[in-house]
Amino acid sequence: MLIQQGTLYPALFRLEYQGVISSEWGESENIRKAKYYELTRADRERLAGETEKWNRLSGMIGIIPRATPEGASAPSHLSLAYCRNYVLRRFSLLVWGP
Repeated sequence: MLIQQGTLYPALFRLEYQGVISSEWGESENIRKAKYYELTRADRERLAGETEKWNRLSGMIGIIPRATPEGASAPSHLSLAYCRNYVLRRFSLLVWGP
């Protein structure tokens, strides 16, 4: 994936301005001046929380293909419609809260 400088540096500038990342000047491997970026502590914690939400959501979505199709002889809690509705309800709680 190739990202143009005209896209990357404005994005880094905005993230630094918003306090999401911090930066410091240093020296690169080829002895040139370089700016290094890292997530702030608060945003590392936020990223961990968002990653956990994503993992739960993708796990819930992953149950849908394994569900028994409607009309098959399986307990109702395994029906495709049940799984779909369950994921949609859980997703709305993850994204928007209770």
